[in-house]
Amino acid sequence: MMYSVTFDDTGRVEDIELEREVRAGDRLSLNIDGLDGIYIVMTVSGPIYENVCVPMNIRVQKYWKQ
Repeated sequence: MMYSVTFDDTGRVEDIELEREVRAGDRLSLNIDGLDGIYIVMTVSGPIYENVCVPMNIRVQKYWKQ
């Protein structure tokens, strides 16, 4: 699925194809500008068709392991 991904720290928006549907709280491994990073999904949104939300936009934040 193609998602419009907004990076919380920079506001940068990228169209990224992911192999599976994502939900808030999921961790994603993304390669941006040749750099690998782990991100946590903060929000998932999209249009509603026939009472079903079709996720198209996600907001992610860099995942910091504590």
